[in-house]
Amino acid sequence: MRSYNYLLITLLCLCGAGCTVLPGTYMRVNDVRKPATINNKTFYPKVESVADGLIANQSKHYQYIIGPYDVLNIIVWEHPELTVPENTILDPNADLDLTELPQGDPQRSGTLVDAHGYIYFPYAGRIKVTGKTPGQVQAILTQKLAKYIQAPKVSVRVAVFRSQRINIIGEVMKPGTQYLTNRPLTILDAINAAGGISKISADTRHIYVFRKGHPVPIIYWLNAKSPQNLLLAEQFRLVDDDIVYVTIAPVSSFDRVVSEILPTVQTIWYTQDLMG
Repeated sequence: MRSYNYLLITLLCLCGAGCTVLPGTYMRVNDVRKPATINNKTFYPKVESVADGLIANQSKHYQYIIGPYDVLNIIVWEHPELTVPENTILDPNADLDLTELPQGDPQRSGTLVDAHGYIYFPYAGRIKVTGKTPGQVQAILTQKLAKYIQAPKVSVRVAVFRSQRINIIGEVMKPGTQYLTNRPLTILDAINAAGGISKISADTRHIYVFRKGHPVPIIYWLNAKSPQNLLLAEQFRLVDDDIVYVTIAPVSSFDRVVSEILPTVQTIWYTQDLMG
């Protein structure tokens, strides 16, 4: 599944950086009204500025939500027999190489969340943990273990983050996948982690975030030439499956970006939904 997704990402990177770019005039996103066609269906994509998206984006306090293939580190204090030994994963069927796990903790041990969102823990049994925060899982385990251990003291944290990721493509030094962690990932964080924007080929006036939306995706636009917008970008949080696209200069008209890039973005999302 991962290799197939990476192939699609690579193709998208080549499309963003290698397509012949037509000269176009500067166009405000709010002026764009041309439709896009995907899978023989025509629709008007929802386009917002980063400033507009920031209002909704920041409405809730950030908390990491556990997902499939995350690795949890669970400690029951004063009960070492319930703590997973260092450099092991509590799942005999786990196909993981601990030396290559992204965003890992030096201890890199814990309980793997399976593909269906469950973990198994001694005395507590099989527990559904996806969609919950580490604190919520801690409360569930404490309640279940209390039947066997007097006043259990449980600690739960995510040791390895694997379930949520974004992709950054286009005119950055190191395009690719980045994983979301317990620290919010902003647009500028993602760009910096990708080695920064290409000073030769990038058009910093046109940076886009493609986000899944129903029935149509949302496209956020950032003009990074504006200091005020840069401050907003420092606060704009990315979410799972976001795709950050830095355009090449000279920029083509926005409707060209939408018509050429969005269908491929949709293909990636659709494939991930089928395979995941």
